[in-house]
Order: sequence, then structure tokens, then C-alpha cells
Amino acid sequence: MHRSAIPPFRPAAFAGRIGVAQRDITPPAGIFARNWGAARHDVASGIHRPLMLVCATFATNASAEPLVLIGADLGWWKSAQDERNLREGILKALGLDASRLMFCLSHTHAGPGTFSEDAVKPGGEHILPFLQKVQDMAIDAATEALASAVPATLSWQYGHCSLAVNRDLPEPGGQRYLVGMNPAEKADDTLLTGRITTAEGAVMGTIVNYACHPTTLAWDNELISPDYIGAMRETVEHATGAPCLFLQGASGELSPGEQYSGDTALADRYGRQLGLAVLSSLNGMLPAGKELVFEGAVESGAPLGVWREGDFSPSTDLKAEMK
Repeated sequence: MHRSAIPPFRPAAFAGRIGVAQRDITPPAGIFARNWGAARHDVASGIHRPLMLVCATFATNASAEPLVLIGADLGWWKSAQDERNLREGILKALGLDASRLMFCLSHTHAGPGTFSEDAVKPGGEHILPFLQKVQDMAIDAATEALASAVPATLSWQYGHCSLAVNRDLPEPGGQRYLVGMNPAEKADDTLLTGRITTAEGAVMGTIVNYACHPTTLAWDNELISPDYIGAMRETVEHATGAPCLFLQGASGELSPGEQYSGDTALADRYGRQLGLAVLSSLNGMLPAGKELVFEGAVESGAPLGVWREGDFSPSTDLKAEMK
């Protein structure tokens, strides 16, 4: 094949104005936190690791309307109105169209209650103030990210992590499925890692998309925790010196193998496992704005194909779409 017929190896990337900011949204101990039917407690007795909110903003240029991506260490919404109140408050404060904001939950099963109607339950008096805190911190983080946005490049790469297993287990001798590890089924181990790099080459943020239910900690755990995401974030942030935004993937049939535990050390071990896989993926990336270009053949006992780094211009296309 002629050199000119071999296309370059070009990583997926976007170049524009990008900002990143992070806030602590840890609720108080004593908040209502009954997430499991088998639990024997209603309120959280303490904090395992802080819950974090990370915001990344993207725009094609300084005058363009931005896209705002927020990831928060929270479980789930029981009420569409609670989610709507949070979202509309953020949109109003930032002056954004609804299609320009994504507010994503990590799906931790060791988080605080977020259902306003649970205010009458033990520890429920903390829920509404906590929801207001989350909204305020989201607005604050987005405002900072927008104000501090600089020309930067988001590059991303697919990798793998064996943390997730299939959790559809046929019950032995039964006619139903148990929500537990099924070693006979292969699990999707896809890991998508994004790296945000300034024009000077400094890492200003990372984005991790991985599918695995945060159900390490269950009914025996009484602590507020981001589950494995906390130690994953700590591992990645320690190495990069930049905030890490986690996005939970399509994890309906995926979970850790050993789960439903009260042992926070297990969640931390899983988090380090995922964090190290993220760092492996990051270290496998080309520098921002670089591609590999085929240079030709060198005869050295065997015909060798030589590839070298070259420059390329990442895409500047940015689109928001709501369906």
C-alpha cells in the first residue's frame, strides 16, 4: 500500500473553550438515608467519603452558548418534580436553554435521601436544605467553570476494566433471577476515558464513563458514601492534579462481584481498581492535537512499517439535542 493511501491514526477529540470546576456536596450525618429494604437504620451515622459535584462546560468560542455537563455523587430521583426544581433553578441562574444542561447522577446506593416527601421521616428535615445546597453548588461550579474557560482540547479513548460483572443470576432450583454475580455470563467491561488538556499541555480535568452499579455498600452500611467512585476519583485526581467527572453507564445488568457489604474498604478497593484502569487509559493517549502518521518502510532484517507523531486539528463541532 502506498504511503499516501494509509490514513493517519487520529484520536477522537474536540477543541474549543472548556472550563472545569468542582464542589463538595456532602450532606450532614443524620440525614435520612434508607436506600435498602433490608436495612435496619433510617439515618446516616457518618461519612465514609465526601460526595462531590464536578462541572465541565464546552463552547466553540467565547461568544457561543455553552454546553454544561454536571456529574454528582447522588443516587436517584423518586420525584420528577424534585429533579425539575433542581434543573430549572440551574437553568434560570445560568440563562441556559434546557437542551444545554446535563445533570447526571452517579447512582450510589449509599447516598442521602433526595425525595422531598421523605421530609417527615427520621432525618428527613435535612433533605430540603440538602437539595438547595446541591442546586447552589451546581450553580456555583458552573459559574466558575464558565468564567474560567480557556482554549482546550477534550480527547477520549476506549479502554477496559474488569470491575463489572454480569448480575443476572438464575436461582439454583428456582424459576427466577437473583440480582447477583453470574460467572457464566460475560460482562461488558468497556471504559471510556476523556482528558481535557490546556493549550500548554496541562491536564485540567478528566471524564470517566463506566457501567457498574455502585452497590458495594448496602443494608449493613450506615455511612454516606460515593461507593467505589470515591476512591476512583481520589486515585485519578492524585495522579492528574485535576477534577474527575464520573458518568454512570448503562449498568442495568452490571455490578461488582462481591457486593451488598458494610465494608467500606471493599468499595475503596474497587475504586482503586477502576482508577488504575483509567490511568492506564490516560497514559495510552497521544498528546493533545497529535496523531500517528505512517512514514514508510524501513528494511532491517524484516520490512518494518514506521509511524511517527504528527499534528492535526481536532474537531470544533459542538451540538446540543434534546429528544
